Amino acid sequence: MPFVSFVSRVAAAIAVAAVPVALLWPGARVAREPPFDPVAVPRIARASDLERTEVLLPRGPAAACGADVAIRDALVDPDAVPDRDGEEVTLVNRGAAPIELTAWRLSCGRRRLDLPAWPLGPGEAITLGGDGPLTLRPLRLANAGGELVLTDPCGVVRARLTWGGACPRPPPGWRVEAPGHKGIGPARSLTGGADGGCGQT
Repeated sequence: MPFVSFVSRVAAAIAVAAVPVALLWPGARVAREPPFDPVAVPRIARASDLERTEVLLPRGPAAACGADVAIRDALVDPDAVPDRDGEEVTLVNRGAAPIELTAWRLSCGRRRLDLPAWPLGPGEAITLGGDGPLTLRPLRLANAGGELVLTDPCGVVRARLTWGGACPRPPPGWRVEAPGHKGIGPARSLTGGADGGCGQT
């Protein structure tokens, strides 16, 4: 089958489908709605099968751009364990809808961390590093000062948290809280900076 004809058939199959579909190719697995049974998942053998294949995308939180996710606080200088094992960053979903952290990125200096597929409901928080369920590596939080930057899947900066330099440097074991989150996190905390300043709300 000529490539142009194959592409046309795929486009037609997607255009007329009554449910969300995904772009497929011969030999691809068909992803259906949960519960997901990898043994029973069919394969597409021929391009002509694409028009007869109904593919449903899993329901659940979306990795949407523009979601209201913020950096709540960071433990940059833990006092109970070495920095490498105890540094933490807590993110919070301030929006009214559940979101998926897929394709969100957290960066500090030249290091960056692409966040995994992790659902976050409205008002829920997740801690990266320390005893949290997600790793913070390869990020390193300098005790003397630094800036955490959170970007959404479209590359738009959604949150910043600054400490040290012109902003307060937290004592060992204290957390840096983002402006507007004072009192939400742990008791031993101080307000860091956001958007290039310190103590802004």
